[in-house]
Amino acid sequence: MQAITHLAIGALIQRIIEAQNYPPYLSVFIIICLAFLSHIFLDAIANITYHPPTPRKTTFWYSYHLFVLVSSVLFVIIFIQYWLGMLFANLPDIIDWLILRNYYWIKRKNRRFDISFIHKKVIDSVAKKCFWWLPDLREKEWSAINELLIIAILILMLIVPLKV
Repeated sequence: MQAITHLAIGALIQRIIEAQNYPPYLSVFIIICLAFLSHIFLDAIANITYHPPTPRKTTFWYSYHLFVLVSSVLFVIIFIQYWLGMLFANLPDIIDWLILRNYYWIKRKNRRFDISFIHKKVIDSVAKKCFWWLPDLREKEWSAINELLIIAILILMLIVPLKV
């Protein structure tokens, strides 16, 4: 899934947990755990979204990723009060794509896109064991609609008042 999707679910998790009036240390612990686990769940079902394994040199690919970048930045600005949930919901990508991939690209001069630890060892295993039945739509441009629907639902849940 794209960053905006992880940001939205992380913010929603933090909003819901903070509304429970748990002691602060317990709230922080639950937010961190659930936000991190949400990443595993979302990426395990990512086969139903537009998510080609390597960059495409198409107008759609560039446009879609520009939209993802801009919407992610705007989302963080608007919902910055949920920074903890957003951070930990994106931590697997930060570790795998920002730290590990860049280490290999810069230090080892090995420009591969399949370098990861959490995604290969954990998320791919969950996807194969639990969501094997989902169709693989990663190469289909129209499947971007699936992720946009998930994002819209998460944002709606985030902005609608909670009844606790």
